Parts: sequence; structure tokens; C-alpha cells
Amino acid sequence: MEVQVLLMANSYKYRKRCLAGLRTDSWTWFRPVSNTPDGGIPTPECDVIGGVLRPLDLISCEVTAAKPLSHQVENWLMRPGSIRLLSQVPFDKAEERIFASSQLSPYFLDTSNPRILPSFFDQISPPKESLALIRVQSAIVDVDRRIRFKHHNQDWNLKLTDEHFVVDSEKGTTGPAYLCVSVGNYFPEQDAHFKMVAGIIPIPQKEAKPIQVGQIGTVGQLCGALFGSQPLLSVPRFATNDWFYQGCVPAECQSCGEQSLHSLRKHYLMKGHVAHYWAIVCDTCETVKELADFGPEFGKAFKIAANKEAVPDAHCATCVPSDLNPASLF
Repeated sequence: MEVQVLLMANSYKYRKRCLAGLRTDSWTWFRPVSNTPDGGIPTPECDVIGGVLRPLDLISCEVTAAKPLSHQVENWLMRPGSIRLLSQVPFDKAEERIFASSQLSPYFLDTSNPRILPSFFDQISPPKESLALIRVQSAIVDVDRRIRFKHHNQDWNLKLTDEHFVVDSEKGTTGPAYLCVSVGNYFPEQDAHFKMVAGIIPIPQKEAKPIQVGQIGTVGQLCGALFGSQPLLSVPRFATNDWFYQGCVPAECQSCGEQSLHSLRKHYLMKGHVAHYWAIVCDTCETVKELADFGPEFGKAFKIAANKEAVPDAHCATCVPSDLNPASLF
């Protein structure tokens, strides 16, 4: 069976290679393995015209059987010599799929501890995926190829097994990126499996437009002015007009831990009185959520912080007709 895969990682594995990515027929995780004890793909198998296989390369390969393990459910036995490079996919063409995958939160992202005891997998039935994509605002790679970053308000320090990734800065820092985090094979010497970063996908910086408090538009348009792109919008009213930018909010994002939140508001009538919808935007995660997506304590604190310096009523005249005609609000 031929499988097409959008690569997310090409890392070293016991002097061989470990490829992993998303199948294009189901957009689920996939890892080709060889019929050897460690499952690594011989390096010559990964030599293609154009150089080293990298994340966002679209490849095809022939697989003969599923080979799931308790710690790696995505493994498939690959026919030797079947890897083909089909194309190199630009980031903007793959961004929607990458973002969707990054919204998943598998078990091994619950804690930044890099070790997983083998007995842990005896408790998981059926086996779970061992790969994930996470978005980080920045990361530091040291001389020992360890990568440090912040995710879900935790400090992470993992081995970087993508030896082809080059850090631009002398300080070893990289800007916004998606990291492909993987659970590795069992290490008998340390009686543990280890999490690692097997691939890095830099996020091209988009030029943001100036935005002003009180600026009006759809949520997508206002996000474009904030950070240069329009995120996936899950709430239908986010696509309607007459939202306005209330301002940045000194509060910590509950997903990425960065203080990069903004408040968008929209007027509506409730029992004859003007009320306001909320849209909470994080320009680090590039996500938009409602207050209902968070706990009541965070919601209360966010509203207080958002209204402290920019009260919605100050912008009502610019957003809503004076007669408050409900038909004009939607």
C-alpha cells in the first residue's frame, strides 16, 4: 500500500533515521519503520534528489503491515527502497493542517518531565499516539543540542534529535516555531522512554498592520491587523462585522503562558439593553476563544484587566447606530 506523508520530523535513531509525519489521506500520525530491532530507517533510504529530507517535504512510501508498539501506535513496516520525494510544501499551504494537529493534547504533554517509565504503557489501552506538534514563541538550543522552551506554563528541556536544524542566532535562539515532540524507544540503561524534539518547523514572520483601540471589523480582520494572519474561527459570530479592538490585556494566556492577550468586543441587545460579546485573542498562539472557554476565575480577572484602561462604552458611538436597531448589529 502506498502512503503519502507530510513530514514533520527526520531525526537520528541509533545511527539510522526516524521519519514521522501526517498521512494526507487521514491527517493522522504516521511513522515508517524497518524490520530491525530498533525500527530505524537506514540512512541511505532517506537520501533523495535535492538533499536531506526535511519537515514539510511531501513523500510517498510503500508499507506492508501495521507495526504498532505500546509506546508508538503509529508505526508501519516500510518496504525498503520505496521512499520518494514528491514536493516541498510551503508553510502557508500546510499551516491549517499543522495548526489543527497542534490543538490536540496527548498524554505526554501533560508534564515536562522527559522520562516515561515503561510500566506506564501497561496502563494505556488501547495504545496512544506518540507524536505531537506544539507551537512555541521561542526556544533555545545549546551546544549539546538540547532545546529549552515554555509550553503550557511549564519549562521544558528535551534532547533535539533533528541535527539538520540550524539555529540562526549566535545565542542559539529560534523564533516562533512548531516543534514535533516524540516519545522514543526504551533505554534499558536508564529504564525509561524519553521525550524528544524530533523536528522543528519555523513559522515565517508575517507583517502585521497597525491596529488602534476602537478599530472595527470582523474578528478575522482585526487578528490580521494584530499579527498578520487570520486564525481558524470556531464561533460563527466571530465572522460577523462590528467587532472592535478594546486593547491588549495584562493577563497570561492559559495555553502558552505568554502575556500576549487582546480583547475584542461586539455589541448586542439583551432585553433592550446594550451588552457586549467577548473574543480573547492570543497573538502568540494565534487563537481566538470566548470567555466560556475558560474558568470563571480567569474570566472575572480578564474582564477586570480588560476594562481597566479601555471601557467598551467609550467606543459605542463609533460602532453602533444611535437608535440601537437590532438588525444593524448583525
